[in-house]
Amino acid sequence: MDSTRWVLVAGANEGLSKEHEQSAESLGIMLGNAGYGLIAGRWSGVDPIVTQAFVDAVGDSYRDRLRQIETIGGPENARKPKELVSPMLDPSDPSGGHT
Repeated sequence: MDSTRWVLVAGANEGLSKEHEQSAESLGIMLGNAGYGLIAGRWSGVDPIVTQAFVDAVGDSYRDRLRQIETIGGPENARKPKELVSPMLDPSDPSGGHT
């Protein structure tokens, strides 16, 4: 049985202050170093900052500790960060896309 404790992070996708960017980066590092799993979307802003900091902190083990939500809708010009894990979690699936 997997004992990973998961944290969902979501936040603004534009107009972040430097303080918010630094906080998002620190959060990703802290979650990774503390052994948590990260669930994040794929919008610009908070999502890629937290995700990249998390991946940098945990190294290759991110594949077991990161879940990304396939983000739908939103502004047409919103940049989506790259897909790092597969399969993506489907926000319309009540099971969360896993069994």
